[in-house]
Formats: sequence, structure tokens, C-alpha cells
Amino acid sequence: MIKSFLFLLLFYSWKINAQTIDRIDKLYVGQSIDEAKKAYPEETFRKIDGFAYCVDGESQAYIIEFRDTARFFIYSLYDQNVIVNISILSHHFSVMDNLTVGMTFEEIFTKHPNLILSIDDLCNFEYAYFPDQRIAFIFNTTDENRIGIYSGSDGSYEFSEYSDDLSKKVDRIRL
Repeated sequence: MIKSFLFLLLFYSWKINAQTIDRIDKLYVGQSIDEAKKAYPEETFRKIDGFAYCVDGESQAYIIEFRDTARFFIYSLYDQNVIVNISILSHHFSVMDNLTVGMTFEEIFTKHPNLILSIDDLCNFEYAYFPDQRIAFIFNTTDENRIGIYSGSDGSYEFSEYSDDLSKKVDRIRL
């Protein structure tokens, strides 16, 4: 009986850790933008060009602001009214083991030493991806201030090693 209980406890603990995150605060993937506006009546939904966040320009994209502070970026595909992705823009919200926007790469790397960085082929920012949770920590770096050192060229970068400067901060967390 005790062995069965321990097995179930371990199994469900693993299952919880392996789940993806598609909800944060009152937002969730699949929610209509109208529902999101009702959930945040005090916040401002500022419509923006999604390409600033590496999203197709024909999508509906919004920054959700509270007291002039950007909290989230959401978007829907084309003329649909359903949130397909959420990015956290504020340190007020954490994911996984208290990881937040504004943390340095070094702080995250201390907790997750097997992280591998990549460069987004379209928008050229760096990101660390957690495949089990399907979360990306995005760093708005350029060729001049990368966290990683890469071989290859545009469209075929391959991570080699870390630079000496791991102080770059997370700019957003894409769920």
C-alpha cells in the first residue's frame, strides 16, 4: 500500500512538473480578447504592431498595461478573437521556480545549468527554451552584446559557449 502511494505521488509530481504553462494570472491561451478585457477592467489594452514582438503584422496584438506599466503582450491570429500566445513583460509575475522578467541570465543559469541559448532566425534575439514547459526566456540582444558565442551565420547559428558577460536581463517570457 505504501509503495503504491509513493509511486502515485512520484508519478503525479512528475506529471505536474512536465505540464506546459498556458495560463498566467487571469489570462489563458484560448481565451477571447473580449473575455481578457472583462477580466482586466482597470487595465489598458493598447493595440500595437505585433512585429515589434516578432509576430505576424496582420495579427491582433495588444500590450496590457496597468498604471502605465506593461504587464503582458498577447496576440491572436489575423481577424480571430482568440489569444494564441501570451508573453509576460513584468517582474510582477513568475513562472516555474520563481523565474521572472528582469532576472539576469546568470541567475537563471544558476538554477538551470543545462540551458542552451539560441538565436531567433527571424527577429535575431536570443532565447533560452524550456521544452517541457514550452516557455522561452527572451533576451533582446544583438550581434554586439550576445550572451552566447555562436558559430555559423544568419539562419544557421549554432551555440558554442557562453560569453564572459552573463548579466543580460530577461526582457520577456513567452508562454
